[in-house]
Amino acid sequence: MTNYKSTVNELQKLGEVISYLPSERDLSGQHKQAKDSFEQLKAKMADLESKNAEEENEELKDQISVISSSMAEQVNIIKQLEDRSSYAIITITLF
Repeated sequence: MTNYKSTVNELQKLGEVISYLPSERDLSGQHKQAKDSFEQLKAKMADLESKNAEEENEELKDQISVISSSMAEQVNIIKQLEDRSSYAIITITLF
């Protein structure tokens, strides 16, 4: 995000800006939320695994499976957000 803003500022110094339609989105809030959710799931998984090690039962195994799937989903969300935030498209029209 910082590179985007500094690049736009430098480009605007090159001449008159005819139109400026920023389309960047700050994804840092969504990224932080996804990472926080992942960390919470990770802590819950560790707790369930320790309980399951003490006393195995099907309900705990089912909960572990659900949390494992949720963790994988959060990892995918984090990767998608990181991919989306790693580039920007800047269109320059010279007259």
